[in-house]
Amino acid sequence: GFHTVMKMLNANGELFEDVLTHFVSAWRNTIDRQKWFLFPTDPRQREKEHPWCLLAHYLDAAVKLSEHQGGCDVSANDVNDFMLKRAQTYPLCMLVLLETRLASIAKMMKNASRIGERGSVELFLTAVKLAMRIFSMTHKTDYMRLSCNVLIWWHCASDLQRKVYSTFIFTQLTSNGTSVFHDLFVELSVKDVRQRMGKVFKKGNELDMEHSCATIPDQPAAKVESKMLRNKDASSDSSPSVYCSYVTSDFISVYSKIRDMDLWTPGKAPIIGIKGSSNIYAKTDALEIPGRKGGKLHASILNCITGLGDKRTREYFYQFYIRVNNRVERPEKEEDGGVRLEKMSSTVKKLEADKNKRILRETTTKAKEIKDNMKIDDIIEMYNKLRSTSSDHGVNLSELPRSRRSHQHYANSLASARQRVFRKNPNMKDDIANRIETEFMEQELSKEEDRAATLKDPLFTFPDSVRGNDRYKETFCLLLEPIQL
Repeated sequence: GFHTVMKMLNANGELFEDVLTHFVSAWRNTIDRQKWFLFPTDPRQREKEHPWCLLAHYLDAAVKLSEHQGGCDVSANDVNDFMLKRAQTYPLCMLVLLETRLASIAKMMKNASRIGERGSVELFLTAVKLAMRIFSMTHKTDYMRLSCNVLIWWHCASDLQRKVYSTFIFTQLTSNGTSVFHDLFVELSVKDVRQRMGKVFKKGNELDMEHSCATIPDQPAAKVESKMLRNKDASSDSSPSVYCSYVTSDFISVYSKIRDMDLWTPGKAPIIGIKGSSNIYAKTDALEIPGRKGGKLHASILNCITGLGDKRTREYFYQFYIRVNNRVERPEKEEDGGVRLEKMSSTVKKLEADKNKRILRETTTKAKEIKDNMKIDDIIEMYNKLRSTSSDHGVNLSELPRSRRSHQHYANSLASARQRVFRKNPNMKDDIANRIETEFMEQELSKEEDRAATLKDPLFTFPDSVRGNDRYKETFCLLLEPIQL
């Protein structure tokens, strides 16, 4: 459970790195401190800060909605409906809303160890089903397999097996009676023993180890919470808010950033940057990232969880557990009966690199660059494609030899063919580059009707059972005097 939560948070950081960096920079002002938050080696690195960031989004949406309605009280249902409507209008708002939903799944997974006396296995497995979608989009193949295995085992287990697992295996109790995931309990136990015995086993230490383990409950609790973190730099300068001494200022900082960019202001476009003395506003048909560097993302990220992620998860389960039960090898090529779990390019920097690499692969006339960036099968496929249209460009290319040759031979053949074609058609190289540029620009476009369809997924909407709950339908009064900025 502990490691699954950590992997979920890392996948969340990978998929939403650009937009999270923009908001996290409000209280973490260096790249290393931001990465400490985005890619934690311990889930508790986010535990004290991320909830405040989520609260800032919901509070700003509630305040702006109340002001728009003349100061009327609003309910949780009203705020959720407003945020969905805002997300339907602006792709940036939808990206932020998607991140908050996935962050809530990670929180739900984490809280599964604390509910009741020994945690809630059912809640944890529900969160795992949702987390598999993001695992499939970030190439977390090991956790896709683990998730499927545990879900199948729980479904097939007897009542007695479920009782034993829920009561004695899923979580363990610490010396102060707190339930924690079993794998975290093992790590903490090993750490306690190593603090007293060291890391090197010596002959004759067996009794001392038994005594050390038996007296763990009698040891004084750690006074500094950062000592419980797995990573060695937990108490260093890279984690200034571990002690919660900056909670209030961090919350106000991120709340101010969200408020000032009009992210959840009705009737106003979000501000994503400043050029000279003028604001740069988010568009309704393209996904643009706010911040000093900015940039555009592919709009497919908006439905990657409810669309492609859901499809990959279902296909993975079918191919490896139904079509061929518990298949040992897990190929990712469709021709091998596998499922592609390719990591999605979800940052501006990565998309720019992908575009440049594709332009290089399709236009370079240097054999070394072809060899370094393409496999033999890709080179053969590209050569044959060029040969099939070469007569239209006034060049006759010979067929590649049927016998298998070296990588360098195929790279030389493709480089020579391109040189001949481009020499005959001087504008062809630029036309290819422009076509690729256009394709990437088209992928940045987002249609409002597509966003509206995605937002109907249960990941975003409240079911009737929730909307009818008193906590969600009753209005509340916003008292903002303590945090006037």
